[in-house]
Amino acid sequence: MRVTNQMVTNNTMLYLNNTQSNMLDIQQQLTTGKKIGKPSDDPIVAVRALKLKTDVSEISQYSRNVDDATSWIDVTEQALINMTDMYKRVRELTVQGSSGTYTYEDHVKMLEEIKQLNEQLAHEGNITYAGRYIFSGYKTDTPLIYTEDVTREVDLEETFAPSDIYPEHVVYGGDPTNPTDHPEEADVYKLRLAYDDVSNVTTDPVYTVDNSFTSETIDYGSLVDGTVYVLEDTGELVFNEVTANTLKTSDVKVSYKKTSFEDGDQVPDHYYKFNEHHSESIEKVGTTIKLTNIPIDPASVTSISVGGTPITGTIAFAPATSSVPANGALVNIETGEITFDGGIADDTVSIDYESIVDGTIDQDIEYEISIGQTMDVNTLGKDVLTTESIRDLEQLINNIEYNVAKISEYEDQIEVVNNDNTLSEEAKQEKIEDLEASIRVYSDQINNYYDDMTTNVDNAMKQLANETAVVGSKANRLELTANRLEDDSINFTELLSKTEDIDMTETIIELQSNQVVYNASLMATSQIVQQSLIDFLR
Repeated sequence: MRVTNQMVTNNTMLYLNNTQSNMLDIQQQLTTGKKIGKPSDDPIVAVRALKLKTDVSEISQYSRNVDDATSWIDVTEQALINMTDMYKRVRELTVQGSSGTYTYEDHVKMLEEIKQLNEQLAHEGNITYAGRYIFSGYKTDTPLIYTEDVTREVDLEETFAPSDIYPEHVVYGGDPTNPTDHPEEADVYKLRLAYDDVSNVTTDPVYTVDNSFTSETIDYGSLVDGTVYVLEDTGELVFNEVTANTLKTSDVKVSYKKTSFEDGDQVPDHYYKFNEHHSESIEKVGTTIKLTNIPIDPASVTSISVGGTPITGTIAFAPATSSVPANGALVNIETGEITFDGGIADDTVSIDYESIVDGTIDQDIEYEISIGQTMDVNTLGKDVLTTESIRDLEQLINNIEYNVAKISEYEDQIEVVNNDNTLSEEAKQEKIEDLEASIRVYSDQINNYYDDMTTNVDNAMKQLANETAVVGSKANRLELTANRLEDDSINFTELLSKTEDIDMTETIIELQSNQVVYNASLMATSQIVQQSLIDFLR
């Protein structure tokens, strides 16, 4: 076969270009530190590297989730520890108060500390993490405990078991200005509602309800059989033993209305299922308007006015019904949309209705901490600061304040008697002994209240201990998960590096080897392909 100069030249250029291409690839690897620059360089490595990058990215996100969840848990755990410490201090004070060795001035000081502790408990219940209330379930923008007075009209219903009925020794009556008019004592039975300052109290089964008394005017010694006395100011239902035995035969449902909440009251949205009253006026343009609060209780929508005139047609409810009645309206109880018959003119729509709020359902805030693994991190306020624990402290404060105030009145009267120069020493002593006897009654009652509160505090601390244990177990799980994710991140990162990263030493040696080959090729080519006269003539 005849070999021409052109053939030699072409082959030589081809081999030189291949060598330069190899050197270019190696230079790119050295520059990027990666084995491939595009998927076509090595599809198998590219696919594997892409999967490993996805795994590393997922692990990184899971690690961030675990860090966020751990921070949430840490804040929760510290809040529970703080609450426990506060209850421990309350218990110390109640034990001291029940000893009977303190004057009413001492009780005033102890009471002030208990008030401060109660306020701090509310603050811990409203603790936040990253601007979110940690004990408020899904409603992280709503505090667990009110921090200001709020006007809301709600209808609440509580169900009491027979065991919820409790006996109480009460002291009432007595006139400090008449030393012989001693306070009276009685043993009664009570049910306590979640709130004070309530109204419209009814019971199911139906019992005779008398709400004509307050906590200061009721005659505990004259309770009538079969009658439930409602002290609306304190939110207590009072009855005698006969009525108590009747009530204990079954559960009792108590319905009532509350129209305002005070600073320190628990927000009902986190504790109960209830109906809330609303009145709205909305400008109607077209056939549809939308109410603000959902879901809607259909039984509460009895009339709708347009332009001040009630609509004449039927009010139907979706999603059970889909058609709009003639001259009427279709109310969607789930979305709050109201669709009117096309013949109803545009104007201001006025409607009174009730929305349904359910704070009894579990509201778990979950974090995805690994593939296919989620974990709820929040603790519900109703499991931490229960209605009972809130009301126990509130009632203790009210009861001690009342009894301390009564003692103060009798102490003042003793001072009056001592300064009464019209009385003989014997008469003074007799009056003072009567007044001191009344003081002892109230002092004993204070001791009883403190003694009962000690048991209540123990129950609250037990509840907190249970929740703290749950939170602690979550913290341990998150720590283990964080450790595993850290190990996985290291392992997958190393594997990704082995898959796509070059061996720098090996690649440099390969580059140098190609450079030697390239230089040798140039030298060989210069010897083989030499210029001739013919080259110049062309």
